Amino acid sequence: MALTLLDDAITSDSTPHTAWRVHGEEHLWRVSSLPGRSMDRYSALTAVILADLTSGDIYAGHPRWSHLECFAAELGLTVPDVLILTASANRHTDAGKNAVSTDPEAAG
Repeated sequence: MALTLLDDAITSDSTPHTAWRVHGEEHLWRVSSLPGRSMDRYSALTAVILADLTSGDIYAGHPRWSHLECFAAELGLTVPDVLILTASANRHTDAGKNAVSTDPEAAG
């Protein structure tokens, strides 16, 4: 897990999920795995860490589960919530990428 923290973005090398600062708003962030939610930078970092840590095979009883519960609770979520949200956002991202790459007219 390697995170990159910039002034206006947070990324990970293990997940496609990212966080970004809302343009024109110094303290307002959005995260791809939590669409529609706005948060502060600390919460955005927590969300990207969660997306990163849950990008592999995570199941109830996994050695990281108790740590994931703590991170999820900071965002008002449960680990199952996080797993559903990150998987759902992954499907949406993947579908969008496939639609663009397979539609020759979309390229212009």
